[in-house]
Amino acid sequence: SALVWLGRLEEAIVALETSRRLDPNASAAMMTPLAVAYYTAGRFADAVAESERIGARYPHVADSHAIRAAALAQLGREAEAREAAARVRTLNPLFVVEQWGTRFSAPEHKARLQEGLRKAGL
Repeated sequence: SALVWLGRLEEAIVALETSRRLDPNASAAMMTPLAVAYYTAGRFADAVAESERIGARYPHVADSHAIRAAALAQLGREAEAREAAARVRTLNPLFVVEQWGTRFSAPEHKARLQEGLRKAGL
């Protein structure tokens, strides 16, 4: 959702939660922004839960595992974060932290996301 990238996180969360309720079978690409919005808003437990929901349905999507890894790292759950990071590396051996968050208009949102990814070992 563009609202996520614009930093309008609460609006994005409301819109994306509504979208998920209306279409519980939405694609990973449609729902990953909700996990990103939760993460960026500091709602790390919600980011973990959403990324796990996406990962259960779409286990081969590296992005959901990356958000999960970053959120777990921010929660201090290092072992789980490293496992999620290893899954990302398996699914996408060319994963580059610096390519994440480039759509954010606020540099601090990009920095927060990349910090979590690095904390997770990516």
